[in-house]
Parts: sequence; structure tokens; C-alpha cells
Amino acid sequence: MNTNSKIIQLLPEATMNEVMHLSNISAGWSEEELQKFLHFYNGERIKPDTFLLLTLIGLIGVAGIQRFITGQVGMGILYFFTAGLCCIGTIIDAVNYKEMSDSHNRKTATMLAYRLGYKI
Repeated sequence: MNTNSKIIQLLPEATMNEVMHLSNISAGWSEEELQKFLHFYNGERIKPDTFLLLTLIGLIGVAGIQRFITGQVGMGILYFFTAGLCCIGTIIDAVNYKEMSDSHNRKTATMLAYRLGYKI
């Protein structure tokens, strides 16, 4: 079974961009290492739907939650105090939610691999 199949089997809700990135960084890992990595990664990744939900909450409630969750604390504070930059920033985030969650997940996967001591 190739790496992409293993990733899809162990992380069925992953996007194709996510699967490709995970496959690239996990090349040469054993199946046990991949399983351990995906277990930890699944707890730290942000699903695109969750990111979109948090963004839409910003339109009717507290703006900037999606920025805090992705670790962009400065932007989260700015969104909070400016009502999502007068809702324009929040709307832009809602349109780009897949790209933003994929970007966050790529960074998370790379940092997690380094923390676990795996070679990339």
C-alpha cells in the first residue's frame, strides 16, 4: 500500500492538497511512524469546515476567532477590535477559508514532524 493510500485510510477527511503535502513530508517513514504522526496531526489540524464556521461566527458575533485558532494572535486582536475590519476582512476570510486552513495545516504538519524528530 502506498503512502497516499495509508494517509487517506488513516485520515479520511483530509483534503487532496493535505494528502499530497503529508505524503511529501512522510516519504521514507515506517508505517508505525506515519500512524503516530497522523494521530498527533489529526488533533492539531483545522478542518476547512471548522475554519469556515468560526469565520461566519465572526460575522454575527465575535470577529477574529479564526485568526486566534490559526495562531495569528495580532490579526485576531485587530479583527476583534475593528469588527473584522468592518466585516470586509471576515468576508475575505470566508471566501478563502480552504486556502487558509490548508496553509495552517501545512505549517502544522511540518512543525509537528520536526518536534517528533522525523526526517523530512
